[in-house]
Amino acid sequence: MIAFLLSGYSIAEQDVFLLVDQDDIAANDKHLQGLATAFGHIWSNTATHDLRNVTCATTRSDIGDRVLEDLTAIPDLLAGALCEVTRRLTDQGIRPTKGLLLPPTKGLSWKSKILAEFLARKVGRLEKITCVVTSVENGAKFDIKIFDWSMPPELVLKPLRP
Repeated sequence: MIAFLLSGYSIAEQDVFLLVDQDDIAANDKHLQGLATAFGHIWSNTATHDLRNVTCATTRSDIGDRVLEDLTAIPDLLAGALCEVTRRLTDQGIRPTKGLLLPPTKGLSWKSKILAEFLARKVGRLEKITCVVTSVENGAKFDIKIFDWSMPPELVLKPLRP
């Protein structure tokens, strides 16, 4: 999935640093090598340009300052918030679609409200891409949608402190 997304969202001669938790996908050196190999195969079949450097690492590479653990915590938190938001929308009969205007969803945890607002806010050059993969036909096929969250300014959560 990462190689597929990068093929459409990267530019020629870009450096890529792929950092993953040391979990099932890269639980040991053998799994990490398998991940790197799979990335290379998928990349070579989907990309229209070359990357300059691709580095694949796990949080095990951390030098003791926990920076890599902190970096992987950010997408973990955002993924959890996205799951909560999409579950609440689905419970309300709303399917995520391209151009969805995201109001604060009823029943969201405070953490997910803050993270959803972060995802919807456009800040500088930071690209925040949401990819929803849904199993269809009993898992025989997948429906993939890539879209942006947006939120009208009057609904943006205000900080509790100045």
